Amino acid sequence: MARPLRVEVVDTTYLVSARSLAPDALFGNATDYRIFLELLERSVCRYEWQLLAWCLSPGSYHLLLRIGARNLATGMRYLNSAYTLAHHQRHRRRGRLFKGRYEAIAVEPAVGLMEALQRLWLMPWRAGVAADAADWHWSSYAETMALRPAAECLAVSPLLELLHDSPAQARALIDAALEGHAQTRGEPPLPPRRCLGSQEFLSRLRASARRTRGQVAAGASRLPTAIPFAAADPAGRREAMLAAYASGGYTQREIAHQFGVHAATVSRAVGFSRQRRQISPSISN
Repeated sequence: MARPLRVEVVDTTYLVSARSLAPDALFGNATDYRIFLELLERSVCRYEWQLLAWCLSPGSYHLLLRIGARNLATGMRYLNSAYTLAHHQRHRRRGRLFKGRYEAIAVEPAVGLMEALQRLWLMPWRAGVAADAADWHWSSYAETMALRPAAECLAVSPLLELLHDSPAQARALIDAALEGHAQTRGEPPLPPRRCLGSQEFLSRLRASARRTRGQVAAGASRLPTAIPFAAADPAGRREAMLAAYASGGYTQREIAHQFGVHAATVSRAVGFSRQRRQISPSISN
């Protein structure tokens, strides 16, 4: 069965997370963490995301992103595949690293931003690997709270401005929210949610989803039709299939149906393309 289309709404904030297939297998040492952060910074610049907050733990990562274009799925494929390649090269491993697809929760800043930050920064505490948010090095909490210099790719001021006009007051609100949580340490991860926001916000997301699905259905015939599929040379057809897949709007099964090939043919083309994309030695070593 084809995977359902992920609906991405422009100028929307998302709480994005992914987990390792095996327990605590995502980051085994400081080098793993640093490699991922370098790739994250590269992704933020490449896809022009606004990175509001992040947190990594041995078995998962959480990002708070605002996207300006429908490129979240494309960017996440790049980030996860690039990190998987770098991780396996370093640790001499093969196979899947991540457990299924990433999760993306739409966030309405005026309503759900603080809950998103709680979910993100308290994750190591819930997992039992840190005493509190300030105790965990691999998150943006210290940068947001001005406890260490912020990375260039981290949008500290925009995040604080969403909470209060005064940075000091915004930081006080964050501290109060993190100290006032009621969950017990060591409990399972919080249940997934489709969005953190009001009913009106959810209605707008659903309306956008309907419009996007309609656009994708209407545009199905507009997959690179400039190439006569039946007569196209294999290399040209492969590039066309990759372009459709990279757009983020089509599943591999949909592309296979449009091009009249087996889904495995599309999968092999995507896999071959990923293998050709090499990570620079400064990151992979």
